[in-house]
Amino acid sequence: APQKPLFVGNTSCQASVSILAMSSRRTRTRLTVTDSMWNLCGCTIGTLLMDIPKMELITVTPNTRMEQVLECLLKHSIWSAPVKDPKTNEWIGFASPVHLILGATPLGDAMAMPIRELINIAALKGGETGLVIDMKLDDNLSYLCDLLISGLHRVLLRIEGEGERLVSQRDVVSFLASRGANLPQMDFAVHQHFIFGTVITCSVDQKASEAFQKMAQMHLSAVAIVDEGGRLVQTLSLSDLRGLNATNCANTELPILQYLKETPSSQGSRKPVSCNEDTSLREVIRVVLDNRIHRVWLLDDNGRPVGCVSLTDIIAQFVDHRPLHHSPCHNELCSLGKKELIVPEVVVESPTVDGAACSDPECKCLED
Repeated sequence: APQKPLFVGNTSCQASVSILAMSSRRTRTRLTVTDSMWNLCGCTIGTLLMDIPKMELITVTPNTRMEQVLECLLKHSIWSAPVKDPKTNEWIGFASPVHLILGATPLGDAMAMPIRELINIAALKGGETGLVIDMKLDDNLSYLCDLLISGLHRVLLRIEGEGERLVSQRDVVSFLASRGANLPQMDFAVHQHFIFGTVITCSVDQKASEAFQKMAQMHLSAVAIVDEGGRLVQTLSLSDLRGLNATNCANTELPILQYLKETPSSQGSRKPVSCNEDTSLREVIRVVLDNRIHRVWLLDDNGRPVGCVSLTDIIAQFVDHRPLHHSPCHNELCSLGKKELIVPEVVVESPTVDGAACSDPECKCLED
């Protein structure tokens, strides 16, 4: 993909985004994506935007308090909102529930803080701040797909002559699934598409606050809630923080299932959506789109979660898995060393910073 300026907060850098951030995920895409699926990403940004509806862009200002941000997200049934400074017309980042748990403690203090401060705190802790990027209608869609599998769930595109368009992972999955409806790979079972690792879980008797902190520390958007036998009972996601305010934020100290019942925005009454290893990719995509969810849990024969297929994983199925080129490492540009690790069907080049081996755990995980 052509190099383009990335705008994160008030900083910009030239980078070509790769799949480096996938190293922290618990689900890996198999390194056997076929040319036909990759060629599907030969579509352009303009093609994508013609296929998805143009929605009203809900924004907040940098001085909006976190409590007001959560109220706005709940009102409009959205996960995040871009933050724009009305005085300078600068885009600061994205406001989302994750900023509540990455901010000050106790939660009541974070509720009263302006979102600008919480975004800065989240950036220091490695949380997602969102991305505003300049693109053209004839730019290749693969570049946007790379962004959406690198840890971002949504991107605000500034299109030359078209203004701003907010594009989410769901938009891209819907587009790719439609364009790739006749691909034979769509009917392959999920175990043929993905390599599953450890599923991060919490027990039903744990406090909601403990689960949210685990998500923040491990850069997860959700965890599986299991009973004493390890069987899937419910899902707790960061979106379940919407609707909290200074009055009811103490509910996070309740056991998880009770918290979900008490929280206005939660999906506590909805059963978690799951599949088995023989479920086709086509069916998984249909389920996540129809239910407007981010993930489907893969269960074994005893109902225990052994994997998870998310929107991120689905998009990765349509992205080429070639050797890494330029890898962003904690907002620093990594240069590539000469050392190469040879594994079946892929070459991974060891990332370095200023000629030295990168100390970031995610880079070490990827190198291993």
